[in-house]
Amino acid sequence: MDTIKIPNDAGMIISTSSKGDQAKWLVGDKWVKENPRGYENIAEYITSLVL
Repeated sequence: MDTIKIPNDAGMIISTSSKGDQAKWLVGDKWVKENPRGYENIAEYITSLVL
């Protein structure tokens, strides 16, 4: 897992998850999502491998 620093010019989207509190940014050509609970990134990574 990588730690990504969000640059000041990154585009933030106004959208919510089912929990309603995860910020998302467009950094270069990748979307970065905040992971405040510490487990969701693992589930999303495994899902991306399956798909």
